[in-house]
Amino acid sequence: MPRTFFASVSACFILAVLSACSVQEPEVPVQEPQAIQTQEVTPAYIPGVVTVQFSEELTLQIEEALANGTSVATKAPQLGGILQDLGIQELRRVFPYAGKFEERTRREGLHRYYYVRFQEETPVTKAVGDIARVPGVEKVTPQLPVKLRGFNDPRLADQWHYSNARYKGADINVVPVWEQFTVGKNTVIVSVVDEGVNMTHEDLADNLIPCLEDGSGSYNFNNDTPTVVPTQGHGSHVAGIISAVNNNGKGVCGIGGGDAEKGIGGVKVLSCQIFDQWGNPPDIYQAIKHGADCGAVILQCSWGFSPDLNGDGFTTEEEIALYRSYTIDDLPEYKAAIDYFIKYAGCDNKGNQLPDSPMKGGLAIFAAGNDNYDFDPLVSYEPIIAVGSFGLTGAKSSFSNYGEWLDIAAPGGDGKFGIYSTVLGNSYGGSDWQGTSMACPHVSGVAALLASYYGGPGFTAAECRTRLERGAVSGFIQGSRYIGRKLDAYGAFTFDLNTPILPPVAAWEGTPDPDIHYNEVKEYAVTLSDPNNQWVHLVVPGNAVGVSITEEGKVAIDGKALGHGKHTITVQAENEDHARTDLSLEVNVMYNKRPISLETLPQGVVLAGPGSELSLDLSECFQDPDGDALQFSASLTQPELADVTYSEAGSVTLKANQSGVAQLKVSATDGTLDLTASLNVVVQHPSMPVFLYPSSAVESISVAIDAKETVQVNLAVYAPTGAKVKEAKAEGSEVSPVKLSLDGLAPGIYTLKVNYSGATHTLRFNKR
Repeated sequence: MPRTFFASVSACFILAVLSACSVQEPEVPVQEPQAIQTQEVTPAYIPGVVTVQFSEELTLQIEEALANGTSVATKAPQLGGILQDLGIQELRRVFPYAGKFEERTRREGLHRYYYVRFQEETPVTKAVGDIARVPGVEKVTPQLPVKLRGFNDPRLADQWHYSNARYKGADINVVPVWEQFTVGKNTVIVSVVDEGVNMTHEDLADNLIPCLEDGSGSYNFNNDTPTVVPTQGHGSHVAGIISAVNNNGKGVCGIGGGDAEKGIGGVKVLSCQIFDQWGNPPDIYQAIKHGADCGAVILQCSWGFSPDLNGDGFTTEEEIALYRSYTIDDLPEYKAAIDYFIKYAGCDNKGNQLPDSPMKGGLAIFAAGNDNYDFDPLVSYEPIIAVGSFGLTGAKSSFSNYGEWLDIAAPGGDGKFGIYSTVLGNSYGGSDWQGTSMACPHVSGVAALLASYYGGPGFTAAECRTRLERGAVSGFIQGSRYIGRKLDAYGAFTFDLNTPILPPVAAWEGTPDPDIHYNEVKEYAVTLSDPNNQWVHLVVPGNAVGVSITEEGKVAIDGKALGHGKHTITVQAENEDHARTDLSLEVNVMYNKRPISLETLPQGVVLAGPGSELSLDLSECFQDPDGDALQFSASLTQPELADVTYSEAGSVTLKANQSGVAQLKVSATDGTLDLTASLNVVVQHPSMPVFLYPSSAVESISVAIDAKETVQVNLAVYAPTGAKVKEAKAEGSEVSPVKLSLDGLAPGIYTLKVNYSGATHTLRFNKR
């Protein structure tokens, strides 16, 4: 959808949101379209609703009107008029009044976000455009559908993702944590923003926590009720991975599930339901904020976006281009809610850690997605922990998204081996449950164990994240596509925070040539290594111009983008601990030189009458002093004389249509500078060794002669009376016709006598 729909509003979110959830078959990679897509991408908006961010002044006017039960038009006439035209049905805060948390809610500006609901038959794009024109409206965001993205427990043996006996290391190594550190603690709350969690499941109920704003119950944000209604089982499966009750003789184990036999309660799960029969979650942002207000310190989100913007099952190049243009700033409500959770989880209104909270600040943990794709505008937001997926063997799951924006990888299954956990009723799901949705709660569960053991005054979300990421295993995941370091629960506990972060080592391969042609994109190879055996990649710092990193990991320097002269370019080698090493190179972008014409460019060419053809290879006639690749073009001054076809590589073909003389203009360019040259084209008369062209002229005529070498040519012009009125001498050949000026001649029919090599030829022409 063109950005023009958003008028003065900054680029708003226009994304189809698709599952990072469980899949019964691995999701297929992004496909190329079967046919070229020429029309613009049209994402499928939820009808009848947009979100709007108002200025503080306009927000106060709206609040006053709503508080008094009057029309918004009385306080904000322009907005009220637009809403009336749209058929307004509802105007309410995205993040509702928050009681004791209202002070910090307003301080963070969350009170300025509103849902605007209107008649569904009104096009969403019209609503966006109309509302955006109102003074005091800062952003308008159309909404699109959101879909979803393991003691004596009998199924623990099936939970390979906790301890993998078949493929060493392809698990989260949690058993020694249970044995030496903790099995979880009921003071730690994980907010599961997902489908509803089965509140009566035999293996979950003891570790679930009810919580509304007043502390009385979990919540279904999909229909604004305290009643959680589990649907497909996705939320229950995710919750079970985090905190199914351990050592209760039932079902499966949860990572932070406690120990029922010893009377140790596990990590608590708060169910914030945003999905109902895979529906459209209208209050997803409120659900994210709600967790922080209810004491959760970990946000678990197994859903996300997809480059298939219009939801038709395959992804076009146009969709990918549009998808890649989005940033977190195009998702204002998501960003606001996530930032709020990270800042205020476990804290009072001033951001100070609460006395009974296990952690200051929150961790937002998101599934990376199942599109086998390398970008996501939400999950790549740096404060989020992005989770990729590996399977039973330790290889990247075929469906997992990938890229350097991912932080950590966890088991999500693949092929015949999925993740065992709790589902609806008192049942358990196994091999069919696969996806980054299943990988994500493994990270949430280990984070909850860390908060359980280290939690208390002074323990921060930043330290928890450091342990998760630096305690993970580098270089374990098989395959060339990066999905993060492998989650290692024991490593997170035993990692020494005082261990220095050593930077990677980077060096130019060989002796790099500093000279770059102006029109050249030159690639330089770099040798990378890391003292800790971590994955290392190259990045370009800041907004550097003319420098990029290729898919092969080489440094590409664009001479034209840099400009003439000497430059110092810098790239950085970055490892998984985000330690960086600068690598610099002095380069000289040489001044561009114009192409030159070689002696092989002919003075002219001759075609033996109409129907004959002749070809030239201009690439052999021009040269670029800088060695730049040249492109060519050609045109004829008398187009009717011959058909001209050419390729940019330099091949030119002439096919004669009629006898005559013209000039072929050819041009060679290096993309910046060009050179144009001309050569004569003579199409011989089939029965005349000498002829002139054109036969009727105003300024001059050309005389074609049949002479292989250059000869002296005498020209004499006679009037109808027989008087000689003009004579001239010139040199010519068959490729170099003689040109005769008609200056001083009155209009009329004249006789031209052409004498060369001892022979005289008589021709006639008309002076107009």
